Amino acid sequence: SDWCSSDLGVDAFPAMIGGGVAVLGVMLVVCAGMLAWLWRNGRRSGVTLRSGPVAVALVIAILTVLGIDSVPRRLIGYVTRVRQSAHFADTPQGRAVADQLDLHPVPPKRVIAAPGKNLVLIYMESLERQFWDPKLYPGLTPNLDRLRAQGLDFSGFETFSGADYTIAGMFASQCGVPLFISAFARLDDFAGNTTDAQTFHPKIACLGDVLHQAGYTQLYMGGAPIHFSNKGLFFRLHGYDQALGLQQIEAANGGRLPQAGWGLYDSTLFPLALARYRALEAARKPFNLTMLTLDTHPPNGRPSPDCPKYAANPNSMLQAVHCTDYLVGRFVDALSREPDWKNTIVVIMSDHLMMRNVADPLFPRNYHRRPALLVLNAGHGKRPAKMYHMDIAPSLLALLGVRTNATFIAGDDRSAAGAAGSGLADDAVTDAVLRKALWSRENEFELCKKDTLVRRKEDGDFDVGGRELGMSLQGRPAVGLYGGQSLDF
Repeated sequence: SDWCSSDLGVDAFPAMIGGGVAVLGVMLVVCAGMLAWLWRNGRRSGVTLRSGPVAVALVIAILTVLGIDSVPRRLIGYVTRVRQSAHFADTPQGRAVADQLDLHPVPPKRVIAAPGKNLVLIYMESLERQFWDPKLYPGLTPNLDRLRAQGLDFSGFETFSGADYTIAGMFASQCGVPLFISAFARLDDFAGNTTDAQTFHPKIACLGDVLHQAGYTQLYMGGAPIHFSNKGLFFRLHGYDQALGLQQIEAANGGRLPQAGWGLYDSTLFPLALARYRALEAARKPFNLTMLTLDTHPPNGRPSPDCPKYAANPNSMLQAVHCTDYLVGRFVDALSREPDWKNTIVVIMSDHLMMRNVADPLFPRNYHRRPALLVLNAGHGKRPAKMYHMDIAPSLLALLGVRTNATFIAGDDRSAAGAAGSGLADDAVTDAVLRKALWSRENEFELCKKDTLVRRKEDGDFDVGGRELGMSLQGRPAVGLYGGQSLDF
């Protein structure tokens, strides 16, 4: 059960995964019915099982026309988007987008940085800005409302493709460019959770790389397994000293901690993070403590035990949002009593917009949904300039007072009161240009390099389109394949 919940996300998305299995079942029934018809009636109709290509083409056509999520339909859409992407990047519109980017950012090895204030960065799982709207949810987030009044409220924060699930939101906010798992289009919305070192682009400088060069001690803590979506690999590749997930936190605390589903309760995580903050503070070095909450994970949410109840609505997701609001407020209040409080910038933000969940019927139609972002100990007021996840790293470096030569492909500092808004649009042309700008730093990738799609190398790894892919099982290196086994790319 641990393998399923940690690596496949069964506990996190039961309805979606169950729905996919149901669709697969329907597809199998349709195919079986067609084969049975051919077997019984083929001779009379002139079509027999020997007409295999006809049958296969008919099945593909039906699945595609009906819009069923199938491998043929995905492949057709994939090839179409690959061709569109290559075309868009080389149009006048594409070149206009490229003019807004830094196509030659400073690489990690050439980054120079001097330290500023300490950083506490809290990614709130799926807790988007609409939950702060008192007209929709009166009294739902009293603590975050109070903290917003004390700090900077980035009301112009918008979402962007390639920053629409947890690891993508983290990468985009730290690395100044969306997370695209390949030089081409994603085959499906959740393929990005299958990541590797090249996915995280070690050749570009991210927030952690800059703070590392500035002498910061950096720690990530999250209640989910650290190898889910390879979060631990991402943070280690980009300057963090430690990345702690469920197993590491449990091991450090002598056994099992209270949890439900696939990770620790937030009520368990925050006290442990406070203890780590105090240890970092005592070391008298600049530090970055990054956290990810879990209780508001879709589809149901699961509020920590002993949280106050939200009286206005019993919906489980709203209860989880109310609980996270309480725990974040209590954590920040505790930090405010620490000696280094005034020297610490606290960032509280959505990792991404809320995905499908049990509160969906409560979401008003045509509502402008946006992620949330507020910063404490860096001034007061609203920042209405349009910005994306990609702008967060350069904005935070400015607010921290870190002096650096680091630049970001698609991110700029939006922290000042009069800062200009981003000119980028979340559309297919910008998507194509950003992919090209990001992946041009890696090995050249061709879908069929030298007319070969997959090549087995002498060291046992595989080469796909000129890109080396090591084998792995559940996020751990694998050394070979044996009879009866299969390898998925």
